[in-house]
Amino acid sequence: MKKQKLLLVRATRLVNHEWDLSAARRGAAGAAARKTGMTLEGFLRAFTRGKLRSKPHGGLQETAGLQVPAGFKVEPCNDKAMWSRVERGAEFDETSIELFLWRAICSWVDCAEEDMVIHPRTGQSIARGCELREDALSLRLSRAGLADEQARRAIGTAKAATV
Repeated sequence: MKKQKLLLVRATRLVNHEWDLSAARRGAAGAAARKTGMTLEGFLRAFTRGKLRSKPHGGLQETAGLQVPAGFKVEPCNDKAMWSRVERGAEFDETSIELFLWRAICSWVDCAEEDMVIHPRTGQSIARGCELREDALSLRLSRAGLADEQARRAIGTAKAATV
């Protein structure tokens, strides 16, 4: 039986990601690494540490979703049932239909960007993060991080008991 080749990447002080390199090489991670010209290991390290994300400075909804931009127009659609749902949603949010739909669009873009993996040089989307995470074998608390977390909890429990 072939021995599985693993890569352990420390994502944060508390969390380690364990990758199956054979599966990653065959899967979405291997294809994305080839697109960037990075080694698979280098790509997985950068991805795990969040260095290939598309939106480093807040979401579109935070920055642009507060008001409808000039030129954004909404026409009622022919599907009356769908349009009444849009009207009901806008009324529930106590806002205009235009602003309601603009926020929905911004939210959808934010959601898509949250999952995009971006080429570090071109800025183009090269993969979906959810597909890359399928090759991760596990997310584990590191021993040092686990010990720190246990100590913090014990201190918190002791403080609560003395109050």
